[in-house]
Amino acid sequence: MEMSEEELIELDRENIRMEMRAAGLPIDEEEVEKLRIAMLKAMVLRTIASAALVPETEDEEKAHLLEAIYTNALASLL
Repeated sequence: MEMSEEELIELDRENIRMEMRAAGLPIDEEEVEKLRIAMLKAMVLRTIASAALVPETEDEEKAHLLEAIYTNALASLL
């Protein structure tokens, strides 16, 4: 069974709330939404870093390291 877009969005929000509770942080719905958007941006940046910036290599560890570096660099531009 496929989830609707709204169901996926609410699932993201609930997971963020759960993590905030576990960390002892106050739950502010505006902050939950900001974190959800930031999470999505991070996923997009990781995809960009891996697809456009990391060269094809057989060294998987090196590829993951480059992906992390480029993702971090792209995130700092936000």
